[in-house]
Amino acid sequence: MSGSCKSKIVDLPTALHTAARAFCAERHSHWANEYMPLVRSGQDRVGDEYSKAAYSLFPRYVLDDAIQVEVERETGSQFRSLEDAHALLLDVGKRAFLSLLNEFERSSEARIALTDEWKAFEAYISAIRVFRRDANTGMLTDSGNTVMAQTPFGESAEMRF
Repeated sequence: MSGSCKSKIVDLPTALHTAARAFCAERHSHWANEYMPLVRSGQDRVGDEYSKAAYSLFPRYVLDDAIQVEVERETGSQFRSLEDAHALLLDVGKRAFLSLLNEFERSSEARIALTDEWKAFEAYISAIRVFRRDANTGMLTDSGNTVMAQTPFGESAEMRF
């Protein structure tokens, strides 16, 4: 290991928690940016009601925000394992999803959008797996000095320790 790389222990459950928060923030931003042109064009409303197009977009970022709030309530939690962190994050996300399904019960478009966004969060959290890169071979194994977190979207992050 080079002299410029400090040694540290990686708290994998906390890294997963951070990834969940970042996912929610990025998705919220994405869907809010998709929704704004609809608002600017006036196509977000039909009279006093939201349009079908609006219901297919804005519930997504509302859910991302709700999940992020629930995830952040767990910031001080001491996860016993990475598996516990996965389970807890999925549980709080599902609670936010089910709450919003009730709130948007009169709009099938909103319910579809919420379900799609929940499935995206669920897939993201469920698919994050941790591998260790063997320092000698560079192969991903369960030993080594680098942790590789692989997300379902092909992203990866190495954390050296």
